[in-house]
Amino acid sequence: MAWLRWHLEGNVLAIVVSLLVAAALISVAIFGTPLRNGHLDSFGPDWECSTHEWGDPICIKKMKP
Repeated sequence: MAWLRWHLEGNVLAIVVSLLVAAALISVAIFGTPLRNGHLDSFGPDWECSTHEWGDPICIKKMKP
């Protein structure tokens, strides 16, 4: 009955890989991707960035009142 034996090394590796994939999917579902959140070209909430058809985005730091 060799086919009934558990191969512990293969099972542990499969479990670890499955947990890593699940963690990646959950983090994307919770936090989203930069494109979906609109934070691709921003340095933070105190910066205002505008994209153009060509070239890099232009970012300006907002002044504090």
